[in-house]
Amino acid sequence: MGKGKLLVIGDLILDEYIVGEDYRMSDEAPVPIVKVDKFIPQLGGAANVANNIKALGGDVLLCGAIGVVDYGRSAVRFIEEMENSKLSTFYIVQGSMKTTTKSRVIIQDHQVVRFDYEDGYISQSIKEEIIEKIKYLDFRKIDLIVVSDYRKGVICAEVMDILISSGVKIVIDPKPKNKHLYYNTFCMTPNLKEFNVFTGSAFHKNNLDGIEDVSEKFRVDLSLDNLVVTLGEKGALCNVDGCCKIISSHKVEVANTIGAGDTFLSALCYQISEGKNILDAVKIANIAAAIAISKKYTGVCTIDEIEKYRNSFYER
Repeated sequence: MGKGKLLVIGDLILDEYIVGEDYRMSDEAPVPIVKVDKFIPQLGGAANVANNIKALGGDVLLCGAIGVVDYGRSAVRFIEEMENSKLSTFYIVQGSMKTTTKSRVIIQDHQVVRFDYEDGYISQSIKEEIIEKIKYLDFRKIDLIVVSDYRKGVICAEVMDILISSGVKIVIDPKPKNKHLYYNTFCMTPNLKEFNVFTGSAFHKNNLDGIEDVSEKFRVDLSLDNLVVTLGEKGALCNVDGCCKIISSHKVEVANTIGAGDTFLSALCYQISEGKNILDAVKIANIAAAIAISKKYTGVCTIDEIEKYRNSFYER
């Protein structure tokens, strides 16, 4: 199968890292004062998913919303990072809102605090602009739709109606409170915590007894073709049309878990768009996630890194 085109739609986030090695304790309060060595802006949320798909070699469109450029510096940085990643901004709607930004202060490789700048919602006028953007997409040229839902307003009933009616396969990274939007889709990828909320369960990564039956009931109730539950260091549970299997993860030295779920989703969706079945796609996605958590900050994983990892793994 040739190179597929993917549409990523969802909530756009700017990740920022304020990094320093040296610090001292303040005289004003029992808090550290850090000498800032680096400031690193990176794409987050649905934008991180699109960026990872691009890095893997995928042909990707990104749709979502940010603030207008003159409304705050975050919007400027977001657009700059889009341009650096060679991602089109054509389907990005800008409005009078805060660009969701997560600013993390890192001292000696440890995150000490995070500042969030966001409204937590988008206006009806911005929603209508997004709907207008996707209404006129030629879905015949889209091989897979990726929904990255951080529940900040982009993913709503009107948007999902258009996506589902397109007939294109949809993979969803979900939020439990939006469960009603996800029926009749190709695949959902909750983490274990989200899966527990969805199903009213209390599974733990070290005690998954009975999860197969619960996952099947959940899959059938939502009319999903497939369900992939990410289990962190344990790997991922794959429920493919009722057949369940846990695909083990790869052990690496963990530097950072931020964005690992986005990387997993990106690799999974890219592999599906290339014609891989769910089980094979999850195996590659597990490798991509392992590579992501071995890096210090939110970043991308490339095909070359995956191949290098696979070769070193099989040579052991």
